Amino acid sequence: MYLLPNAPQPLEYQDIQGNILRPYAMDFARYLFLTFHSASRAKAWLQALQPLVTDARDWGTTPPPYTLNIAFSFQGLFALNLPQSLLESFPESFQLGMQRRATVLGDLGVNGHERWEKELREPTRIHALLMLHARTREALDEGQRAALAEASPDVTVLHRQDAAALRQGSRWLEHFGFADGISQPGISGNKQMPALPGQGTWNAEKQQWEPIPAGAFLLGHPDAFQQESIHPAEPLRGNGTYLVVRKLEQDVAGFREYLRAQAPLLGWSEEQLAARLMGRWRSGAPLALSPESDNPALADDPQRNNDFRYEDDPIGQRCPLGAHVRRANPRDSSMSRYVFAHRMIRRGMPYGPPLPEGAPDDGQSRGLMFLAYNASISEQFELVQQQWLNSGNVTGNLSSMRDPISPGEPCIQREDCPPNSFTVPETDGQPPMASRTLFELPRFVTVKGGEYFFVPGLRALAAIAQTSPTSLQPPTTGFLQEYRRLGDIKNPSERFQKQSKLLEERLFLTAGRSQHPEIWAELRQQAPLLSTPLGVLVSRFQDTCEVLGRNDVFSVREYDHRMQLTTGPFFLGFDDTDRYQREASLGRMVVRRGDLANVRQLTEDITHLFIQQVQEGGQRLDVASLAALALVRVIGNYFGVAGPNDKSMLEWFPAMSAFIFPPFFTNETRDAATRIGPEVQRYLDGVIAARRRQLANQPDTVFPDDVLQRLLELRDEHGKPLDDILVRRQLAGMVSGSLVATAGVLTGAYRFFVGPKLAPELRQQLMHAVEMNDDKLIAGFILEFARKEPTPSLLYRHCVQDYTLARGTPRETFIPQGTLVVCGLASAMADSEVIPEPDRFWPGRPDWVYLNFGFGQHACLGRHLSMTVMTAILKQLLRLRNPRIVNDERGFPLLPDLQQVPGTPTPERLIIEYEGWDSERRRCPHRPHGA
Repeated sequence: MYLLPNAPQPLEYQDIQGNILRPYAMDFARYLFLTFHSASRAKAWLQALQPLVTDARDWGTTPPPYTLNIAFSFQGLFALNLPQSLLESFPESFQLGMQRRATVLGDLGVNGHERWEKELREPTRIHALLMLHARTREALDEGQRAALAEASPDVTVLHRQDAAALRQGSRWLEHFGFADGISQPGISGNKQMPALPGQGTWNAEKQQWEPIPAGAFLLGHPDAFQQESIHPAEPLRGNGTYLVVRKLEQDVAGFREYLRAQAPLLGWSEEQLAARLMGRWRSGAPLALSPESDNPALADDPQRNNDFRYEDDPIGQRCPLGAHVRRANPRDSSMSRYVFAHRMIRRGMPYGPPLPEGAPDDGQSRGLMFLAYNASISEQFELVQQQWLNSGNVTGNLSSMRDPISPGEPCIQREDCPPNSFTVPETDGQPPMASRTLFELPRFVTVKGGEYFFVPGLRALAAIAQTSPTSLQPPTTGFLQEYRRLGDIKNPSERFQKQSKLLEERLFLTAGRSQHPEIWAELRQQAPLLSTPLGVLVSRFQDTCEVLGRNDVFSVREYDHRMQLTTGPFFLGFDDTDRYQREASLGRMVVRRGDLANVRQLTEDITHLFIQQVQEGGQRLDVASLAALALVRVIGNYFGVAGPNDKSMLEWFPAMSAFIFPPFFTNETRDAATRIGPEVQRYLDGVIAARRRQLANQPDTVFPDDVLQRLLELRDEHGKPLDDILVRRQLAGMVSGSLVATAGVLTGAYRFFVGPKLAPELRQQLMHAVEMNDDKLIAGFILEFARKEPTPSLLYRHCVQDYTLARGTPRETFIPQGTLVVCGLASAMADSEVIPEPDRFWPGRPDWVYLNFGFGQHACLGRHLSMTVMTAILKQLLRLRNPRIVNDERGFPLLPDLQQVPGTPTPERLIIEYEGWDSERRRCPHRPHGA
């Protein structure tokens, strides 16, 4: 599950802007989008405005006539001339703004910003949002006059949007007629509005709802993982949050007409169809609790109308999987374990006049001013919009279906799933919930504008109004100073040679591994995108993800060139073409998640036997040799490629990998790899031919279910067996990518775990995980070690078209076509702008932090396989009692004549002495993490 702080941190209501912790519940609102023409005059106005800003303190029984709150876009903070250090401390998504995140949000086609309202598609001019709420229209006007009374002509209103509540008795409605605002997240420690059943997150262990920690919504507070956001830097962070604002136009007449036309064809009433699209009846009663008919009494009961889960409705027979409320909040869905981490506080309000029931479209604009507060735009709003609403993968299946209510384009398209379809599963073939599918679902909501804003706490607002530019003085190692001094050399050839030599000596080892983390830290702060004679060096997390995620711009063709000389072409070296899709899909067919349990047991058995063999020779061993040999045996068994012998495998694949995967290599490394490559191909050709003969001559034989066998059983699009050369390329590519990185991480991790650098309490936690067979926690320790010392530590791409990286941020850099781009993975995963407390060893970090297996399309296919194998081997090695690393080379040699190929990172020697081995613990039952 997740971790909750021992006690909620007290909330400073007087420092938190209002309308976040609880809604104002006023009938009228006005949103003023402002432009600043002078930083000094805008700050003077902000100083006058501060006493009028409404905070979160309780009003008691007498609410004010109006409220006033303010938020700033990144462009607005830039226009206010804030220090560069503060600007750069904001997260990437906020810096870029909503328009530049269009491909993430699905704001394409009719939702594209070129179709937005004129004033709302000018992000460089949207600097602040002044939000007014009032009990009457007159009070709204009064609030605007008071707010702008001290504003000079250099603070102007770019756009005004009024909104007004739609009510039906005590219910707040939106224009389609559904009750709104029911499913808000309950916030831990919020005494003004205690969480109701269903408003928090379901704790399966305690079988109860629990409120969500305030850190999910307020900066400077711990979240459910006991982490605090570090964006932005102080003094702006405390009690602030991020606000997503979107103007969503609703086609009310079109929605009603669709219900009238389609419901009879499906055997439903209009209300039944509307409820299935939304996931609730218009009253607000959830389908999960009342699937066959509306239940207004249930809808009006706050103790019941949100108290439901989807655990007992796994395929959506009561509430369809694609229904809007289920996609926006999957609750206890098995595919969305950390739903609580992605919740948002919604404070929207309808705009435009209501359309009378039965009236035709009157041509007037109406819809919803969508407002959502969250501590992380990317992990909350953007994730929900992209993955849950647009892609449908919250259901566990990649889908071309978008949400039936929300705007946005599907993030993928599949031939077997018609676009914009919506299905209700069959229940015994009987109405009213018989299986129905709607195709070509019309668009009922479109985006007309929007932006991301930062909502500061009141102390931070005072700081914004007073701050003046200051120079950022980061720590320095002197590397950049020396590098730039060499840039003054007038002779181009001499300048190139000396700068290249400095880079090679100070940043890179011969195998292309990065070193000197203090230099990379200097790059992150002073030159995060450094153009050098060897290429552009990328040191930050978001920029690394952009490079690895933009397959259309940053090519893997150099990998393909090197694979041609060694393993033969493999899909990891293909750009996004039909060939890549076809051959990558073959890899997914033969390397399966369902294999992991068997692989785990196989790995433990093999490692167990090796340690027993070592025991017979004494209580001193070479951990690196044992781990590498265990890997070879597991890989040989799983892939069906055992090699002519263990020694050949341990010399072949490290040599080829040292040439293929690092960006830089020596002539010696290249010569060794290109000499070995044809030898490996001949061996694999022989293995494939031998298995083919066995299949032909021994049809009744039961062959091992290894990857080789699975490849030989596959058929191409013409129904013919796969070509043997394609089979060989698949095997060579998979094995070469599996052995070296895994062996290197294993050896380094064991050295770290038994050495003095791991804190005693962490070592105790790790050993308890070993004793309890807690594989998930052990894997967390491995990943956290690999975050600091990844193998490989550098990934490279070639820029195939002119491109501006980190566009719209202070570090944006133009990269010409043909440039080599080198990403420092260790540096990216130490980026304090994204990674909380990067210097801390923290095994409980979320998966997205780790780039060890790549990112995007070319992320490693065998990640789960590799982690399973490493965990199983390490678990056995950690059962050696009282290990001590010794400096001499005398250890029990499993392969005494093994030669390390120059330039390769493995195998290395790691000799330990130990006092015994707790082999009996191996039989402990597996227990899940946290059990």
